[in-house]
Amino acid sequence: MRLADSQAFQALVHELDPLSDKLIPDRYAAVQTELTDQIKQADDVSITTDMWTSSNNQAFMGVTAHWLYGNFTMHNKSYSATSSSNSKSYSQVYQQ
Repeated sequence: MRLADSQAFQALVHELDPLSDKLIPDRYAAVQTELTDQIKQADDVSITTDMWTSSNNQAFMGVTAHWLYGNFTMHNKSYSATSSSNSKSYSQVYQQ
């Protein structure tokens, strides 16, 4: 389970900022809309992936999108860096 998904972490965030139940989802939605609009304006989008293993032997997979728009202004955003199984085979990457 990810730290951000734990009930204890969510309770801590709520104690630190009672408005977090609204502010975080609203900010997430705004960023998602902005990124969607930017990518729609791009002629092409490239997707890259990377897998790595931490020092405690936990595997991770990251996904990043890269695109140009406007006056050839380069943009890139990481879309995920999720925990993965230790296998780094093609079939494992495909399933995730």
